[in-house]
Amino acid sequence: MISKGMLRIPLAVSTVLLSTFLILPHTARNEVLPSKYDTTLEILNYDVTPAKLQKNRINYVTLTFRLKKDGRKLRGGEATLYYQVSNGSSTGFFFNLEDKAYNRNQGKYSISFGLLPGSWTWIEFRSLRIADARGRYNIKPKTIRLTRSKKIPGKRQGSKVGSYAYDFSLLDYTGKKITLSDYLGKVVLIDLSTMWCGPCKTEAAQLQDLYETYKNEGLVVLSILFQAYEIRTPSDKELRKWARKYKMTFPLMADPVEGVYKPYAAGDRYVPYNFIIDRKGKLRWRKAGYTPQTHTEIENKIVELLNEK
Repeated sequence: MISKGMLRIPLAVSTVLLSTFLILPHTARNEVLPSKYDTTLEILNYDVTPAKLQKNRINYVTLTFRLKKDGRKLRGGEATLYYQVSNGSSTGFFFNLEDKAYNRNQGKYSISFGLLPGSWTWIEFRSLRIADARGRYNIKPKTIRLTRSKKIPGKRQGSKVGSYAYDFSLLDYTGKKITLSDYLGKVVLIDLSTMWCGPCKTEAAQLQDLYETYKNEGLVVLSILFQAYEIRTPSDKELRKWARKYKMTFPLMADPVEGVYKPYAAGDRYVPYNFIIDRKGKLRWRKAGYTPQTHTEIENKIVELLNEK
């Protein structure tokens, strides 16, 4: 049952449909190229950083690619990145291509997303499909493999209360890198929200007051936004507008393709979702939804953890 203080995120069926097209071998396609196929959109090369992914840490991955025709600017469109992992699972990432992703001097585009290496040992990006704003697209695949490095030294991490929180790094809308583990010694409230959900807006209007009340005692608030059903990452412009609207002075970040939300929510599909982490980096409280009662619970837990020694 879904309460008034939470919304359930609909699943995107387009992932399966589009991924199915992307994995077809070239020989299975019609040899006559479709009318919207564009050779200038072929991927000349692309690379992914970091080359090694840390296990049990949410890795902020950036993929940079160049098109066959140097200097070609897409002026909109979308990218779909299909991947396969060693345990047999596969899916696709979806991105809107925005002007900020284009490096004019080098003729390169960059897209970013979050990955949490777990039971698998490698991931292969099988193909990157580009479609411009006029619907023209490429179909030739390229493959790049990333391997998993050793597990992060230290305590076992997870999404359950009592475990140590998954570490992650994201860029806020000003370009500053925010890393969760940098706030060890502080009490951290992580708010995972979307811009379209009513309870998320209600919470956003109260976060700044909560932060102002307890920041000098050691509270850190990290607000992370994603769009879910729109299958895209919020733009810096949208984040700036959100921060101005709710007068936020704490870090506000976009979650690339739910890279943080999915590991933390652990299969749930509700927003907003709040997590409170103690000074030692341990997850001490989590709850989906936002109501006046939830706000009281959050504040009481923050006070409790701030007073712990």
